[in-house]
Amino acid sequence: MNSGKMVLTLIILFSVIVTPAIAQMSIYPPDISQKIRALGMNQNPTVITAVREIYTPLQEGDGKDVVKITRDFRYGTDERHRLEE
Repeated sequence: MNSGKMVLTLIILFSVIVTPAIAQMSIYPPDISQKIRALGMNQNPTVITAVREIYTPLQEGDGKDVVKITRDFRYGTDERHRLEE
């Protein structure tokens, strides 16, 4: 394999590996990403507490407005074709 093809292969491989990681990081608001990066690469009780404080507001609520519960869901014509609790 000549060096041109090898460089091209490495660029493609790098972009395939890095792109999903960048896409995953972008699901958070920019201020949260900045706060997490500012904490650095350490993991200690102070950092864990700071991360908890950053994410707690995103977890507020009991989820009732997001989750819909359906009981005795029928998926066929037979009496036994239903999902129970």
